[in-house]
Amino acid sequence: MSRVCSFGKLFCTVGKIKYLIIAFVVVIPLGVVGYFLSNYLDSKAALLVESEPSSIVYLDGKQVGKTPYEGELDEREVTLKLVPESFDVPLLPYETKVSLTKGVRTVVRRKLGDSRQTSSGEIISFEHIGGDSANVSVITTPDGSEVFFDSGEKEFSPARFTSVSNTSHDLEVKAQGYLSRKFEVLAESGYNLTAIVELPRDPDYKPDEELKTDESNDNNKNEKDKIDKVTIMETPTGFLRVRSGPNVTNDEVGRVTPGKEYEVLSVDKDTGWYEISFDDESGWVTDAYATPSAKTSE
Repeated sequence: MSRVCSFGKLFCTVGKIKYLIIAFVVVIPLGVVGYFLSNYLDSKAALLVESEPSSIVYLDGKQVGKTPYEGELDEREVTLKLVPESFDVPLLPYETKVSLTKGVRTVVRRKLGDSRQTSSGEIISFEHIGGDSANVSVITTPDGSEVFFDSGEKEFSPARFTSVSNTSHDLEVKAQGYLSRKFEVLAESGYNLTAIVELPRDPDYKPDEELKTDESNDNNKNEKDKIDKVTIMETPTGFLRVRSGPNVTNDEVGRVTPGKEYEVLSVDKDTGWYEISFDDESGWVTDAYATPSAKTSE
């Protein structure tokens, strides 16, 4: 009888040891997997794409799904293309380049129209600046639009709001002759949030209401035609992007440094942007951060 009890105790002891071994083998690796999984996710960038109407999403020429689309990708610049699924009215596809940042979600929202003038949307991206500060920059089409941050005082784009709180903020963008857009952005410490906003034309706006403004703008544009050189002003990022065309939606072809002077090749009469010569190349910079430094003699 005592021998049976000994075997019983031994069995119980072995059972406990076996249980502990199983726990060690199963639980510990799961913890290790969780650790590596967490680090893996932190190294990824998130992309959210929404559109109206629903559209097919292409990334770098590869179809990845339909809107609303959300995915995790490596940190890099991707070419995003949206092809609308609507067959009632022919709508214009949308294509742009988006820079993805690891650990951050980039948001692209687009309302597709039958032309560029009737299309609209925003791209919300982040740039790491370090420190505890959170900043918000707003770039718009058309340039010089009215920007309201948390219903505060009116600013004009490109606008920058510094040392804002780490919470949701309301952004509203307005311009004469365009439909306004209003949405929320979430600021993050150590990052500069950039909202690139494109407004659609207001179909009910009467062009003759712009006659006086246009006349004044024409005078300004005639003055711009005489400009030989421009000096780059200070920017929120410490540099100014040079683009392939006179619009924030055009591809970036280079960067120029604030304080330096560049030769003006031409001026776009619709946007006021300057085409400049830089590093044996040419490209366009916004007149919001470029000021005339020399004019042709008459």
